[in-house]
Amino acid sequence: MEANELRVRDTRCDLSQSFAALVRQRMGHVAFVISCGDLPVSYLEFIADSLNRPLYYVHGNHENRCGEGRTCEPGGAIDISGKVITDPGTGLILAG
Repeated sequence: MEANELRVRDTRCDLSQSFAALVRQRMGHVAFVISCGDLPVSYLEFIADSLNRPLYYVHGNHENRCGEGRTCEPGGAIDISGKVITDPGTGLILAG
């Protein structure tokens, strides 16, 4: 089975509206997004919103802190840290 996924890592770029349109145009065919840790919550939410696809992520070694020792979680994303899950759209098994 072939699955088109977008993998993102700890490299950042411009999050303007014009960039959102470019992301949709170039990456609209992906089935889901995988984040490999250490990306800002706002960046992950931007990608998930731009593509309207499932976004799976794991916590990195430089946690996104919200203050008071809490870790921020990206809205609409699926935390697979320490888990094994199956993407319902592709049947692909993901381990975090």
